[in-house]
Amino acid sequence: KDMSEVYAIGAPYLYIKEVMDPGPVAGSLLAIPIHSLISDKIPYSDWDNFAISAVEFAELKGLSSITAMLYCLDFKDDVIDIFSKRGITCVSSAEQGADNFLYKTRSIIRAHNTVICNRISTGLFYSLFELRPTYIWGPTMKNNAKDSYEKVADNIDWVRHYFPSILKGDMYGVETAKLELGTDCKRSQDELKKILYGCLM
Repeated sequence: KDMSEVYAIGAPYLYIKEVMDPGPVAGSLLAIPIHSLISDKIPYSDWDNFAISAVEFAELKGLSSITAMLYCLDFKDDVIDIFSKRGITCVSSAEQGADNFLYKTRSIIRAHNTVICNRISTGLFYSLFELRPTYIWGPTMKNNAKDSYEKVADNIDWVRHYFPSILKGDMYGVETAKLELGTDCKRSQDELKKILYGCLM
């Protein structure tokens, strides 16, 4: 196939306007669960077990505060209450595609000392890219909707084979995260404009 008009530019996350990283709040844990999708008719429901696992991780690591970053579809009173009763604060980074979605996501990640995710996800890669110790932790949550990715992302053998460094936890997966986000493919503003809008210039 002709690939002459195919250009790798890296993930949109790489192009967020850079601001100074103020550093994390000491002893803070950010829990990023897999989120419901717009295409899902049935949302995720096993929030309580994930909340319990976050508390267990915080106790294990000696962390003093926990925040759960929920997607807008899951940022509902009944879900928030589940986390609140475990002493966990809930935040949301707005709707995916919103102008400030990635900026808010980055700000939330940077405000925390350590991150857990219960599945290989973009949130996990973002956290490692921001040099936050990150771990795959917590139970798998299912939503009974058709999810082909679920078959592999929740398979520990698949994770062990393709993401062994991330499975180690802490900062071991930083280089893998950079690879997944395409840092080597990041373009300058002029290059990006030419690639995306060249036909209009």
